[in-house]
Parts: sequence; structure tokens; C-alpha cells
Amino acid sequence: MNKLLCLGLIIIGAILLYYGYSEGASPVGELTEAVTGSPPDRSVGKMIAGIVLIVLGGGAWGRWPK
Repeated sequence: MNKLLCLGLIIIGAILLYYGYSEGASPVGELTEAVTGSPPDRSVGKMIAGIVLIVLGGGAWGRWPK
């Protein structure tokens, strides 16, 4: 059960990372970056959350006995 939770965290993190990247690479995201000079906050937030979940899931995965 614990490894299933870790795997879920990794999968959800990967999905958030993908959606954050896609949102930043969209025409609206590129326009926002051109006007403000920085990527949209929502895309950066999703990417950071995705990385954190992947790291937490991977770190917890290695702590459980085989």
C-alpha cells in the first residue's frame, strides 16, 4: 500500500509538471512572458509542485523495505 502511495505521488507530480510546461508554452503563456518578462505564475507553480511531488514520492519509495 505504501509503495502505491509513492507511485501515486510520482504520477501526479509528472502530470503537474507536464501541465505546467504546456501552460507556459501555450500562446497565452508566451504572450504573458513577452509582456511581463517572466512566465505565468500558474505554470511555474504547477511545475514546482510537480517537482516536489516527484522528489517526495521517489524519496519515500526508497525508504520502504522490499
